[in-house]
Amino acid sequence: MDGQGAAKLSEKVAALIRQKIADGALKDGEDLGSEATLIEQYNASRPSIREALRILEAEGLLQIVRGARSVKVRAPQVDLPARYMALLLRTQGATVADAYHCRTLIEPAIVKEVANNASDKAPIILNNIIRRENEALLMNDFEAIVRYSNEFHAALIALSGNKSAQLIISMLNKIYGDHYATVVLNTDKDTLEKAIKAHEILVHFIEKGQAERAEQFWNSHLNLFEQLMRNSKSYLQMVEL
Repeated sequence: MDGQGAAKLSEKVAALIRQKIADGALKDGEDLGSEATLIEQYNASRPSIREALRILEAEGLLQIVRGARSVKVRAPQVDLPARYMALLLRTQGATVADAYHCRTLIEPAIVKEVANNASDKAPIILNNIIRRENEALLMNDFEAIVRYSNEFHAALIALSGNKSAQLIISMLNKIYGDHYATVVLNTDKDTLEKAIKAHEILVHFIEKGQAERAEQFWNSHLNLFEQLMRNSKSYLQMVEL
């Protein structure tokens, strides 16, 4: 087989394995099998199998321990697409401000969706996070507040059930997360207390199914916090890789 044919076969083998990982047929941490097994399973040459494994390793879907001749499956992680997203944004001259503002455009609509389809579990999940936020505030543990605030936002997106929104917001958070944390860590306690109170008010609107009010309130809250972000020196910096 010529080089071009081998390359095409390696891509086909990589696509088949990639599909199995995506569909859950291959689990995180599972051993992919020996080289000889893969050659037989995919009816491919040794060079084609090795190239296919190299492709998948580069995509973060395999962990190859060469000394031990071990190939382990890795579940897809948001880090790799987030890095590529940051690269694309930087080539377009996007700033941290641009990335964060995208969240303010997306989240209020998602909040409306959550309130429209509010289940009994939504207030329970969100109030549990708020309880931990208040506990962290009492202990002046601002780093914990950053974690719980991120958890609150992530829970809102998850409760919408929209997988695409979850992925987009997760990637954006990877891009502006450090800047967001810096702002929170340098914010006074009274402002953080008001932010947590805003979380409580939002949950009230969600619990009552008041979708329009929830959307409007959350839009106002995010815009207010964006004002704090603007005071950060890094806010207008280019997106970092």
